[in-house]
Amino acid sequence: MTAAITIVRNESFFLPLWLAYYGGQFGPENCLVLDHGSTDGSTDGLPCRVVRLGHEPCYDHEWLAGTAAEWQANLLGEGFRAVVCSDVDEMLCHPQGLRRFAKSLPAAACRATGYHLVQGPGEAAYDAARPIMAQRGWWRHDRLYDKTLIAQEPLQWEVGFHFLAGKQQGTPTEGLTLVHLHGFDRAQARQRHEARRGWEWSEEEVASRRGEQWRLEGAALEAWLDEQARGAEAVAGWLREKVPF
Repeated sequence: MTAAITIVRNESFFLPLWLAYYGGQFGPENCLVLDHGSTDGSTDGLPCRVVRLGHEPCYDHEWLAGTAAEWQANLLGEGFRAVVCSDVDEMLCHPQGLRRFAKSLPAAACRATGYHLVQGPGEAAYDAARPIMAQRGWWRHDRLYDKTLIAQEPLQWEVGFHFLAGKQQGTPTEGLTLVHLHGFDRAQARQRHEARRGWEWSEEEVASRRGEQWRLEGAALEAWLDEQARGAEAVAGWLREKVPF
């Protein structure tokens, strides 16, 4: 069996998408949501396991990476053959289907090729009645999102989960694709950034400029979203045809 894990706080938009996708691949009973103090009801009554976490300050990259590693190791210890650990807006995909791929991983830990899915020119605002991939045709590769998120062995990540701590990153596994949905809809992205600007941030986080994109607003935010889409190319055909989101 394969498990999937994510850490959330007030993710009423992305958590249903994450759970529908990974629950569809592995079964909701094999999904674990670590709730970092949600107050919007988004983690109530879910068909998966939910663990309530307590930690302040609210945004702490070191704590996030360490907590994810701890629970990824716990799930392997419970007997899961492999574990996917992703942010709630990250969908790990493979042409043969993630469930089938996970049954026979080609390595103990597999690195994906990562893309930002973007709202391209002429694409309308997201319509929740239709699949995302039926409405979006553009993405941009970003090496920072060539992440290692599925493994059969315990992992330790650097902050942001972009790199493994103390290990060679390895070559991305053929076909394994990470779709980052952060900016796939500009209006939704603006709302999410506005909400996070009100969170408590540690002095270290602010001084180190970690996650500073979440504190952008106005013209600076629009410029950052523009940069995410700069140089976008057409999404791979298999992705639009096969992924269920």
